[in-house]
Amino acid sequence: MKKRVICMTLTLLLCLALSATVCAAEGQEIWAVEPKYKNVQAFSEGLAAVRDTSGKWGFIDKTGKEVIPCRYDDAYSFSEGLAAVRIGDEETGEWGYIDKTGGLAIPCQYNWTHAFSEGLAYVKEAGGKYGYIDRTGKLVIPCRYGSASDFSDGFAAVYNEGLESCYIDKTGETLMPSRYNPAVSFSEGFAPICGENQRWGYINTSGRVIIPYQYNWASPFSEGLAFVIEENRKRVYIDETGRVLISLHDCDFALDFSEGLAAVSGENDKWGYIDRTGRLVIPCSYDDAFSFSGGLARVRDGNGKWGYIDKTGEAVVPCQYDLAYDFSEGFAIVAGDNGKYGFISIDTSFAPASLAYASTQSVTVDGKQVSFEMYALRDAAGNPTNYVKLRDIASVVNGTKAQFEVGWDGSVNIETGKAYTANGSEMKTPYSGNRAYSPATAATKVNGGAAGLEAIVLTDDSGGAYTYYKLRDLGKALGFNVDWSAEKGVFVETDKPYSGA
Repeated sequence: MKKRVICMTLTLLLCLALSATVCAAEGQEIWAVEPKYKNVQAFSEGLAAVRDTSGKWGFIDKTGKEVIPCRYDDAYSFSEGLAAVRIGDEETGEWGYIDKTGGLAIPCQYNWTHAFSEGLAYVKEAGGKYGYIDRTGKLVIPCRYGSASDFSDGFAAVYNEGLESCYIDKTGETLMPSRYNPAVSFSEGFAPICGENQRWGYINTSGRVIIPYQYNWASPFSEGLAFVIEENRKRVYIDETGRVLISLHDCDFALDFSEGLAAVSGENDKWGYIDRTGRLVIPCSYDDAFSFSGGLARVRDGNGKWGYIDKTGEAVVPCQYDLAYDFSEGFAIVAGDNGKYGFISIDTSFAPASLAYASTQSVTVDGKQVSFEMYALRDAAGNPTNYVKLRDIASVVNGTKAQFEVGWDGSVNIETGKAYTANGSEMKTPYSGNRAYSPATAATKVNGGAAGLEAIVLTDDSGGAYTYYKLRDLGKALGFNVDWSAEKGVFVETDKPYSGA
């Protein structure tokens, strides 16, 4: 593939004496400075865990400044404002949590801990059993499980004392009988599950089997699609009704869809990428490949070196690293020939300025999980702001106190308190992946008055236009509550007024 000439800011934060902005032409190897830390973890919530030459862990910010000194024997990334740390060796040390000032938020008292997810984290006590604590450190689900996992869509997969897997809710109540092995986390309201016939199907968050046990293998849903292997060994992607949308030919395996594309393994065990129609948009030419993140995917060439490509298949970072990881918050961990780790940060000023990024988001609406196909705009630091399609949210809150009608007369007209009239475009998107957008120029009116809402417009291939708004802006303008909590994530309460700032 032809490599474009690009400018890159490669900040090897592991050395921190300086950062370098360099231009890379085809064939050039790009490094800034020699690394300083022995190990690193990806950036999360603006900080990255790093391990210094003494073997201690601390945290740096995106300028490379060590904001929490390297004084811990082990550490994990920040999640929901807290990071797990260990004081002492692997055998006798104890785990707790710190906040972003480095202050001890939850005392070190556990044999092992994990990151917070949906307001809870699983911990391991001295007896070897797992339970869950909240962000105050309170044990809300007793340590009684042989294994545990993160909460997702309100449920967690655990193994009970008999090493049988099941799902529990945030009170510790069992969703389904303990006869399913293994249990896989929920995603987009569904979980793949293996039945007694050793075939896979899907359940919803009520524990009801939605797609029967019929597959040799089933993966979680992502962007509305799931990869499964049928009994005849045929590889396909299905939608949430079990309908086959993509049939893969000459394909051994495939990954989840991410940002509109999925990595697939084709002939000669080479990897490429398909779009949501099943069309091979990036040829199978890589020895290994991973999902797209932030518009880039890491790939490994025939020489065993890793680099990054964009969605056209062009090399943005040439394959030159011994090891590479996905971009997170604008930075990616890479390792060079010397085995040292560093961060690269790509100057994406060459990317289209008016690009909206596909972003499937789960929102709790009156206690029920709803998956929206949103689009996100990113600021200069790569931080996303999500926009939801107006007709999607109108259809979801229809029939509630927050219902509203949508009309068009050269302006977008919203009438609160009226039942919504569907036009068939609700909760489905006629395009996939990242997409060019334009700021909405038409006014938005609420009950006849100018609303002053910021909106963006995306168009399909036939010229049809779809208007997207910030969910919080809609809640404030239309009178329903939109908020976030560690336990629920983003949630909507249709019977309560907007309470945010």
